[in-house]
Amino acid sequence: MRRTLFIVTLGLMLFFTAVAASAQRPGKQKPRPQPADAPPKAAPAEAKPVPAKSAANDQWALLVGISNYPGQIQKLTYASRDAQAIKDLLASSARLPEDHIRLLTDEGPADARATKQNILAAIDNLATRVQPNHQVIVFLAGHGIARGLGAQAKSYFLPVDVDASSKESLERTGLDLEELSRRLGNLKASQFTIFIDACREDPFPGRGIKGNTMTDVMARGLRVTPSSAPTNGVPPTSVVFYACQVGERAFEDPKLEHGVFTYYILNGIRELAGRPDGRVEAGTLAAYLRDNVAKWSKDFQERAKYPAEQTPTMTATEVRGPIVIVKLATTTRDVQSPRSGTVTLITSPAEATLTVNGQALGASPAQKELPPGEYTVRAEQQGFQPAETRITVVAGVQQEVTLTLKPAAASASYEKGVKFEADHLWPQAIAAYEMALREDAGSMAVYDRLANAYLENARYRDAVDLLQTASDKLPNNALVLARRARALSRWATVEPTEDLSTNPRPSKAANQKDARKEAVKLAEQAAKIDANSAAVNLALGYAYALDPKDQSKANAAFVRASTIAPEDAEAYYGVGYTYRLMKQYPQAIPQLKKALQLRPDYYDAHRELAYCYHATDDTDNAIREYNTATGYRSETSNTGEMAGNHLALSALYQEKGQQVGGSEGEQISAAGKGHESEARDYDPTLKAALRVLNESGLSYRMQSYLPSELRNVIDTKGVRVPIPGGNKIKIPFGKKP
Repeated sequence: MRRTLFIVTLGLMLFFTAVAASAQRPGKQKPRPQPADAPPKAAPAEAKPVPAKSAANDQWALLVGISNYPGQIQKLTYASRDAQAIKDLLASSARLPEDHIRLLTDEGPADARATKQNILAAIDNLATRVQPNHQVIVFLAGHGIARGLGAQAKSYFLPVDVDASSKESLERTGLDLEELSRRLGNLKASQFTIFIDACREDPFPGRGIKGNTMTDVMARGLRVTPSSAPTNGVPPTSVVFYACQVGERAFEDPKLEHGVFTYYILNGIRELAGRPDGRVEAGTLAAYLRDNVAKWSKDFQERAKYPAEQTPTMTATEVRGPIVIVKLATTTRDVQSPRSGTVTLITSPAEATLTVNGQALGASPAQKELPPGEYTVRAEQQGFQPAETRITVVAGVQQEVTLTLKPAAASASYEKGVKFEADHLWPQAIAAYEMALREDAGSMAVYDRLANAYLENARYRDAVDLLQTASDKLPNNALVLARRARALSRWATVEPTEDLSTNPRPSKAANQKDARKEAVKLAEQAAKIDANSAAVNLALGYAYALDPKDQSKANAAFVRASTIAPEDAEAYYGVGYTYRLMKQYPQAIPQLKKALQLRPDYYDAHRELAYCYHATDDTDNAIREYNTATGYRSETSNTGEMAGNHLALSALYQEKGQQVGGSEGEQISAAGKGHESEARDYDPTLKAALRVLNESGLSYRMQSYLPSELRNVIDTKGVRVPIPGGNKIKIPFGKKP
């Protein structure tokens, strides 16, 4: 039987905000949802002795639950209880031997206390005990923080001995999720299943209903990969269950006496154990959690006076068939499986053209719902060898598949760069790509990778100059011209002080003041070579969008791109974005929704949709989309933009709090103050945030709800704060030039 490493990681990941907030006097206890007709409580598992012959000797468990934290960190109600309940279920129904379960809580004595050292030591101790085809359960319930933006963003789980006296000490004493994943990767396992019951409470007091919304950084931090090649040559399957979607929060319910997600995990495992051997499969459990938590959330939201959705999700990698989470001792039922599965396809580098069984799927990343079965996925991109793989779609399972394309002429330096980039070691990645370029000055693949690396590290001018060299080496290449046009468009939108380029300029290099005109010129030149290329029309759209007079032309170019590549999310995003620039919000909204249908994790589309809802007074939907946008911390490195998202949320929550009134209104308004604090954490003066919101046409709507010291710099025409370079239109771009 294939070894299943079942990692139930229920971590509550929170954004850490200004340390000053932690010094505030604790405010009122946040209102906890009180369902009118709560489901029955999960019955405690009876710890009946299990005969040795039926014990699950191939399963191990590390369970961590922390409810009480030191200092002024907010207490949780059910985190340690949740860990204990999972232990009881595994010991009785799933038949794990007692000496195979390690429980660490805030109440535990000495080595049973949930300290950072004890958590890591418990994983290390499993390394000598876990054998191939064994199962390991790791359950984390407690607070956490997410720090930084872009490639530098990190997530930390907060152990009971965390030092929250400063940002630096909190990060130093918190448990880095990437380090946790590396430790888990040392275990000889063939499957990892991670459950994250996240984001219940803001860890610092005085923030009303403001939750700690789910972030994409948590997903990146919890990707478990083996530290060495598996002995059987088969990479492990990894399954991650999230309590909610990015931008949502998870709830606790006193009537259930658990976190809502944990409650339905416990009930679901008991109810879904199917014939013939009591197995609970990942796809079936995912559907159960999604449906039941969504029903609970809908009931609560009907009574709440603010948006409060919770939608569990699941993602898996290296799927080769049905994924068995756990097996219970007995079962008397047949369990019906979902009818389809979902595949998210990612390529390295990004934006390769995808096909599934020969059917075009657009540019990566892309998501597709498919019936169960075997499929052939192929990725192609100019300058690279095609990549192809077979995948197995399993009912109910949302899996993630990554295809890595190799250059037409591979080199050791290039491969080093790819590995460094995967580990976010950007200086080493850039150095390796530059070495590869010296070895082969005509490699399209190297130009592509190096330009992307420059842009990731705010070296805009260096990317433009590099792609000029590529154009000289590969003349009349429409794709190269389009990529340089996009790099120029991006360079045109940044302030000179934001450009961290270091390379010497070549002769006849473009000037930043001419970047917009040069972008249009190159994009039009590319269109003359290949007018039916979606990539060329995207470049043309972004170049035209820089000038308000050309926004209708930009819109037409994006429409052509979406017609050429109807499965490409970026094309619909471009259409919606230009409609929003032209203040045609009803036309923009369906285009942006289509982009999100094709790519649910599209940060730029969520942000633009929030702007549209905000501009049309759709407060609840605006709050929802802004919250989602703030959750995609790894997708932007623009601190002013992220501060703007939080400042908009601050204004919306304060406006809604005044409308609701009473104690509930006070709690909603307090959430607005919490978002203002987070905005200041990115942008202490909030001037960059105001600039972003002004360019989005929203600042005047927020005047009454802005901090008092900022109201006098707003008028009905927008921000009156002097800003170097004036009010340039900011064009959001993907990570590829």
